[in-house]
Amino acid sequence: MAFDGLLGGISSVAAAFTDFGSVMQKNAATFSEIQKTYDENMKRQGNTEEQKAGYTKQFAEERLKYEQATTLAEISGARSIAGATSKMFSEKSAARKAFHGIEMGLAVVEMAMSAKKMVVDVAAGAAKMFSQSGWAGFAGVAAMMAVMGCLGGAMGASDIVTVLSAFTLKNTAN
Repeated sequence: MAFDGLLGGISSVAAAFTDFGSVMQKNAATFSEIQKTYDENMKRQGNTEEQKAGYTKQFAEERLKYEQATTLAEISGARSIAGATSKMFSEKSAARKAFHGIEMGLAVVEMAMSAKKMVVDVAAGAAKMFSQSGWAGFAGVAAMMAVMGCLGGAMGASDIVTVLSAFTLKNTAN
């Protein structure tokens, strides 16, 4: 019976490594495409300095998104591997508890990164609403924040105040 559990655990670990490898390979291919597009744009004849600056800015933004996605994939992969490894040990063993603890710690990091991304995405949407509608957008942003709160979004009261304060400062500066 113990052998079957160990064999299943080894199979789970192997599957977790395979999934992790596939995601990392896909991410590497994505970055290669980003780099290739940037290189082609920069080599194009007749580019103005303004166009080159735009290509560089776009490349930097895409690279940042790639790096964030890769970091999240690495954390998720490590969490999956730790979880699968924990199942190789008996339920009350110290090793299983240790690997389970690692899995839970990485899950917390993963959730925190996802929550941060959600707050940034909401803030970007709010900024767009303000830039397009000015102060009239305030009601739209407030409604969006209320909906996010009702849906159980990751924004707490302090996050909402921070976002609204930032937009108030931005709009009074313009």
